[in-house]
Amino acid sequence: VDSFQKDDFDENDLRILVLIANEASRVLQNIWLIKQLRHKAGQLQSLVGVGQAMADKRDLEEVLRSIAMEAVELMECRFSALFLYDADDDLLRLHSLCGQNGVIEFDETLRPAESALGSAVRGLRQIQTRNLLRTEEHHFIHLIREEKLHSMLATPLVYENEAIGVLSLYVDKPYRFNDDERLLARALADLGA
Repeated sequence: VDSFQKDDFDENDLRILVLIANEASRVLQNIWLIKQLRHKAGQLQSLVGVGQAMADKRDLEEVLRSIAMEAVELMECRFSALFLYDADDDLLRLHSLCGQNGVIEFDETLRPAESALGSAVRGLRQIQTRNLLRTEEHHFIHLIREEKLHSMLATPLVYENEAIGVLSLYVDKPYRFNDDERLLARALADLGA
């Protein structure tokens, strides 16, 4: 509000201006909440669609590959990888690696002790790494450097209180996955289990 005359506004004008500012603030907050709810509704709808698609598939290989592909789209990440855990040999074997352009042929086997992925398997909990380039990750080294991947979220696939694999998500910036994203990753991993 502007005026060319000194003391052109009184206390009543100030009260009205404060009321308008408060109302504008509430409107902006509601717009932000509506946008967040629409985004969450879209994710939930996609998750239900993934669950229905999984129910239609009879081939385990296809189900697991679909989960990795859907993770890239739902989580808006650069890559997702689904590793299966071989408890007898104590190895994580890559089942599916997917990028924004689909399935990527890649062969990777690692010992759980050599990676944060193993912490997810052993602890049955999600593990988040915010800077892959500064950690001692021993998987996808070439891919991580080439694609400049920074952050990872590893979520164990748990069946009857035992880890059977890990779903890992990768983004190309320093990033902290929020609670909603972690919950969505957990739901995808549960579909795989």
